[in-house]
Amino acid sequence: MPHGRLPDPFAPILTGIPVPQQILLVDDDDGVRAFTRRALTAAGHQVVAVSSGREAVAAAQDLSHLDVLVTDVVMPGVMGGAVARAVAGIFPDARVLLISGYIDDPSVIDNVASGTWAYLAKPFTMVQICEAVDQLARARR
Repeated sequence: MPHGRLPDPFAPILTGIPVPQQILLVDDDDGVRAFTRRALTAAGHQVVAVSSGREAVAAAQDLSHLDVLVTDVVMPGVMGGAVARAVAGIFPDARVLLISGYIDDPSVIDNVASGTWAYLAKPFTMVQICEAVDQLARARR
């Protein structure tokens, strides 16, 4: 390592994964959305961040490619499970990562339990969100 240069905290996470991933991030909480976007962007990913399910579906329709959908589960209006299903209709190969403090929707629980969708509990660290996306990228290969 060159003198005076700090180690890259994300380097161990990114080893061997296809970066950048195109990520659609959906969270109605401005702080969580900004934190998550910052972490994923710092890790080299391309992130489109929106604050609602309706915005997510519109944004997905404007994308030419999507690798990972990261969505909150409980949001006003369109909930995360509905967002995941709608985005899967546009990008069937995109992986889904649900982020939430709790899940009470039986269909969401079933999709997580079956491995169809991944889940990361809030609150999470920058490293945890990057590791979760890393795991989805590796599973996609």
